Amino acid sequence: MNLSASIDPEPDFEATARIGDRAFGRPTFRPDYLAWKYRGHEQRPATVISLLKDGRKIGQAAMLWNAPIPAIGSAQTSELVDLFVDAEHRSSEAIKTLYAAMASVVEDHPSSLFTCVPNAKSAGINGRFLNFKNGQKLHIRLGLIMPGLGRAGVQSCGSDQQDDKALQTLLENFDFQHSPNSINWTPDDLAHRIARPNYDYGVHRFGPLLAITRKQLVKGLPGFLICAVFSNQLEPAPKKVLKAIMAGAARFHGTPLFTYIGVNSALAALPGFEVPVHLRPSPMQVEMRMPNGFDKPLNFDRFETIDFDFG
Repeated sequence: MNLSASIDPEPDFEATARIGDRAFGRPTFRPDYLAWKYRGHEQRPATVISLLKDGRKIGQAAMLWNAPIPAIGSAQTSELVDLFVDAEHRSSEAIKTLYAAMASVVEDHPSSLFTCVPNAKSAGINGRFLNFKNGQKLHIRLGLIMPGLGRAGVQSCGSDQQDDKALQTLLENFDFQHSPNSINWTPDDLAHRIARPNYDYGVHRFGPLLAITRKQLVKGLPGFLICAVFSNQLEPAPKKVLKAIMAGAARFHGTPLFTYIGVNSALAALPGFEVPVHLRPSPMQVEMRMPNGFDKPLNFDRFETIDFDFG
C-alpha cells in the first residue's frame, strides 16, 4: 500500500463528489458545487490536497482563501473545509498522511490565519495535528418574526438576480464598515459568495443594516438562516431595526421561522433565543491557528455563517 498526499492543481470534481458521498454515507457533494467552491473565485482559488492510495484518490482536504483581517496585518485568512477519507480506505495512517500535507501548507503561510468550525466528530483533531486552538463558541439561536413588522422601507433581492442591476445596486450602494477583527467583504466577494449553486439567498437592506439570508429547513419545517448582518455605522444597531429587516426576510422567504449562528458586536441584541447547550446540534466552536507573532486566538467582532462553510 502506497499512501501519498499533495496539492492537486486540477481536482476531478466528479470523482471528488463520489468519494465525499461515500465518506459521509449520504449524498453530500455535487460536482458543480465543488467547481464553484474551489475554482469559482479567480483571484483566490482554493488549495485542494488529494490523498492517494496506489495512485488513486481516496480522500482530500481543501483550504478556502478569504480577504485579510486588519487586526492581524496583511495576512490572508484560510478556512479548512471538506476533509474526508473514503470509509473503505480510512485508517490512522491515511489520516496522518493527509494531515502531514496540510501541515506543510500551513507552515508555508506563516502570516496567515487558518480557521475551521468542525463538527462534533472532528473537534480537536486540528489541534492535535495542526496546533489549532479553540476560539469563540458561536451562538445558535432560533426564533419567529412577524412578517408584517417594518413593512415600509425594507429592500430585498434574490441571489437568482445576479445579472439584475437591483442586486448589484443594493450591494454596491452599501457602505461596509470594515472592522479590524472581522473578515471584511466587498460587494464583488459577496455577489460571488451568494452565487452558490442550488441555494436561494436573499439580500435585504433597511436603515444602517444589510442582511444575507437563505432558505433552510429547521427540524423539517421551512425557515431561513440569517447568514450575515452588516452595519454601516459604528454604534450598535437598535433591536427594532434588526426586527424590521428580519421581517423583510420573513416576507421574502415566506416563513417566520429563522435560525441565527454567529457573533456580531454591531447589533444591540442578537436575534431569537439561545439554544440550550444540551440541544445544540453542533459545537459551533471556532478553531484557529494564528499567524506567527500572535499568541492568543482572535476574538471576532463579527463571525457568521457567511464567513465559513455553513451559510
